[in-house]
Amino acid sequence: ELLTAYLKEGFGVNKYSNGDIYFGYFSENERNKHGIYSYKPKIENNYILSEYYYGLWKDNYRDGYGIYLWLKESKTTSPFSDFSNSCFKAYIGNISQDVFTKGTLLIKSYEKYFVYHGFFNSEGKKHGDLSFFYSSEKELLFYGSFEKDNFISGFIANFTNDGN
Repeated sequence: ELLTAYLKEGFGVNKYSNGDIYFGYFSENERNKHGIYSYKPKIENNYILSEYYYGLWKDNYRDGYGIYLWLKESKTTSPFSDFSNSCFKAYIGNISQDVFTKGTLLIKSYEKYFVYHGFFNSEGKKHGDLSFFYSSEKELLFYGSFEKDNFISGFIANFTNDGN
């Protein structure tokens, strides 16, 4: 007799036809509970772009607490051997049906650093009260309310070259 359906249940590994890999729990054929998802790296110009997610899943959605990491590495140097020319983004926090809702976003773009801690809207933009954003490029710290990535109201601190 032929087995016409296979239902993924429990802990397992799945390699998808697009090259992505999931390592974690399944329930009724869907990613649920804890899992690691590794997206197939992409090549763009002279860079390798990689994405990873570790955290909670519900019905194939990233849902709950998790860590999402984006990396941009040069194809011509060893990984992370040239930190000043590296780029990455890391999100640590709550996610609801694949949408970042509240957490910390760290960004390193070559020599520039950005940190945001607070709320996000459904488009992934900084949005909400009691949030802060630091930009090494402008040497400014913003604390207050954001709407669609724009600082609306609150306090701004400016840092000088001597750290004051």
